[in-house]
Amino acid sequence: MHKTELPLTIDDLEVATTEVLTALGVPFDDFAVPPGSPTSLLARVSIHGENTIDLTVEVPAAVAAQVAAMFFGAEIESPTATDLSDAMGELANITAGAIKPMLDGHWRIGIPDRVDARRISDADAIQCQVPIGRGIATIAVALAATVATMT
Repeated sequence: MHKTELPLTIDDLEVATTEVLTALGVPFDDFAVPPGSPTSLLARVSIHGENTIDLTVEVPAAVAAQVAAMFFGAEIESPTATDLSDAMGELANITAGAIKPMLDGHWRIGIPDRVDARRISDADAIQCQVPIGRGIATIAVALAATVATMT
């Protein structure tokens, strides 16, 4: 048996995520975060093809608030918890969309898990951190399951 290798490198991940997050053009001011919000927010999305790849995006709550303002209208001064989680889902989808063309074969992006999403803990995951506004976005990618083959 052997583990299937992730069809991306850390360089691929950094290029794709830096490109997409830079394209958002996030201008940062101070944005209100709803009381009781966690200090950071996480969204997870799967990319399905030959294997299933899981991708997570994690950002500080203030960054999620700014992204919510950008996605849902500049007038949002105090986003709701739903706005923050919706923004995270969109951010995960956009990031997965930037990675998808780097993969060989036919792949499709799943629906993001933005409520109680789990961090990727696989030792074989690749992870990068990309500056976004006044914060850092942490992006992790791993195979959802290890495919075993008989030898």
